[in-house]
Amino acid sequence: MSRVARGMGKHSQDKSGEGIHFLPILSVAFALSLAVFSVIAGLWSNIWLGNILANFQPHLAVLGFVLLIGCLFLGLRIPAVVGAAVCLANGALIVGQLPAQGTLPTDARADRLRLMTFNVLHSNQDVGALRESLIEVQPDVVLLQEVSRRWNRHLHVLADLYPHRTPLAAIGPKHDDHGNVVLSRLPLLDVRQPTLAGMTGRLTAARISLRGKSIWVASVHIDKPDPLGRPNMQRRQLAELQDWITGMDPPLTLGGDFNATLHTPQLNVFITRTGVNVDLASDPWWSIARGTYPAWVPLFGLKIDHIMALDIAILDSAAIRISGSDHRAVVTNLRL
Repeated sequence: MSRVARGMGKHSQDKSGEGIHFLPILSVAFALSLAVFSVIAGLWSNIWLGNILANFQPHLAVLGFVLLIGCLFLGLRIPAVVGAAVCLANGALIVGQLPAQGTLPTDARADRLRLMTFNVLHSNQDVGALRESLIEVQPDVVLLQEVSRRWNRHLHVLADLYPHRTPLAAIGPKHDDHGNVVLSRLPLLDVRQPTLAGMTGRLTAARISLRGKSIWVASVHIDKPDPLGRPNMQRRQLAELQDWITGMDPPLTLGGDFNATLHTPQLNVFITRTGVNVDLASDPWWSIARGTYPAWVPLFGLKIDHIMALDIAILDSAAIRISGSDHRAVVTNLRL
């Protein structure tokens, strides 16, 4: 073999060796990152970064499992142990936060109501796609969020499907330009649009009549955690929404974009204190990894759009894609 060939062979071996020795460093760095993120999400969720990371506990659990399997294959013990710890810790937190299904009525003749909640995305131009989905799904009541003034002007194309509609609330303070609207096939007996943490356009409620029974339905849009200017806005809005629910006469159902998964402490506390049933308890087990945001992500999206009910059972739940929005819609069948 020539000197040049021997030199090239040695150079290739050196490069290969460098790549092999670089894997433990990458594995340790990845393991430390997962561990730090998990600690922040689990112990410091009251701060903005921890609040955001708490939404990703399922993702941290999956990444911990991937790290565990990969490091066992490579024979890297310490990162493998860290991966197992991350997977188990986040998995335990998730299991502890899963809501229990409420007691289902035994009377098969009980009245049923099909409800849809959908964040239309204020910049979305495709009202026709929403109409097609409503014709296919046939909900009795539709809760819409991010309805801009332009959207509100175009909702007349749904009047033949939903003759009853709440007005768009005056939106303010104007850090955005959209609000909530409730569409209904059933007559509206009353409409209320209270403020949440001093903001209008975040809660629109309507009392409907279903075969002589009075039911409150509410469309909700909670602000996302914001480190600049409104760090506690989400908690304040959820606290005032809790007060509003406890002051209403059930049965009551609400849905919308909460900008939080059930893994965040503020939403978990809200569900516990109000005693509402949550649609996630009725989801098929395999759909838990789908999420509702962003809509174009097939798996491991964030489930931040929810339907909840008080003194009403949630029979089933499904997340569906409607063209034009960055959120999936959630559809549930309810039994009084």
